[in-house]
Order: sequence, then C-alpha cells, then structure tokens
Amino acid sequence: MFRMFVEFLGLESFRLDSGEHDLRRRSSRKRKGTDVMLDNFGLALADPSDFGFHRHLIARVHDGVSKATAHLTYEANDFFHPGRDYLLALHELVRVIHDRLYKPLGRDFELHPDLKRLYEGS
Repeated sequence: MFRMFVEFLGLESFRLDSGEHDLRRRSSRKRKGTDVMLDNFGLALADPSDFGFHRHLIARVHDGVSKATAHLTYEANDFFHPGRDYLLALHELVRVIHDRLYKPLGRDFELHPDLKRLYEGS
C-alpha cells in the first residue's frame, strides 16, 4: 500500500548516481488511463518538497517496498531498514495524504484499526 499511495500522490522514487534515493514526479508518459491520482479529484499532484527533509526516506522506503513486493527473494538491506525506516516514512506519507487530499476537500479520515495500531504504536 505504501507504494500505491506514493504513486497516487503522483510521485516515484529513483536512485541518484551517489546511491542516495530521491523523489520526482511520475512522468505523464508512464501514466495509464486506469491510474488514479490526486488530479482525478481536481487536486494538484504532490511535489517531492511536500516531504521536506524526509523526501529521501520516503524514496528509500518506496524503492525498498517496490522491489520487495515484485521480487519475493529481494533483500533491500543495503539501503532500507524496515525497523528503522518504515514507521517514520508511514507517518510522513499519512501526513502528506491528509494535507494534499483530505484537507483540500474539507474532509478528515480515520485509519483502519490495523494501521492505527501500527501508526500510534510507534
């Protein structure tokens, strides 16, 4: 779901030549007619700067979970440490989704009980 929500915001991760991860807007050429993103709701797509200094963390987690879900034997241990990275990244992702989707629409949301336990337990 982490991967899906980053892409819903209109972003993707990539690796810099230095090996560090960063975020950028997804290319409109990659977009399919079935993709659902913020602009389907009349809202602007997110910008990597929405994550502030956490943008590299979000990119690292996005890349790690993307690879791990596509390749079941893949280990992202060289750059992604779930115990350290995931919960902080999750908090930031929920914040940006709230700021970019729910707030502009004048709505609020309640987390699913499983996610709420994970989110509040960190």
